[in-house]
Amino acid sequence: MTFSYNIQSPSNGDKVRLLIGDTNGSDDTTYIFHDEEITTFLSLGSTVAGAAALACRAIAVDTAKQAVAFGALNNAITIDRTKVPKYFIDLAEKLESGLFNSPIEGVRSIQTHVNVFGIDETEYVSDDEIYG
Repeated sequence: MTFSYNIQSPSNGDKVRLLIGDTNGSDDTTYIFHDEEITTFLSLGSTVAGAAALACRAIAVDTAKQAVAFGALNNAITIDRTKVPKYFIDLAEKLESGLFNSPIEGVRSIQTHVNVFGIDETEYVSDDEIYG
C-alpha cells in the first residue's frame, strides 16, 4: 500500500486528499488513507466530491470508535473527542449536497493534539470560521 500527494499537478486522488485534509504523508505515518483506498472511494463515489464524502464517512466511523469524553480533577482536565465524528459527517453532507464546489472551502487539519496533561489542544474549525 502506498501514499502519494502532488498538489503541483493534482490527480483526482490528490483532490480527494486535499478536501479531507489527508495531505501529510511525508513520514509514512500521518496519512489517513492509502492510495488504493482513495482509488476505491473514487470508483464508488463517481466524482471527487462523492469520493471525499465517502472518505469523510469512513473517518467518522473510525473516530466514533475513539469518541470519548473524559474529565479528571473535578473536570479541570477534560478531553472531549465526541464532536470529531459529527464534524466529518457534516463535511460529508456538505460535499454530497454540492455546497463544497467552491474552491475557497477546505479542511485545514484533522490532526489532534493532546498535551502532556491530557488537555485536548486541537484547533477545530467551526462553520463560522469557514462561512464567515
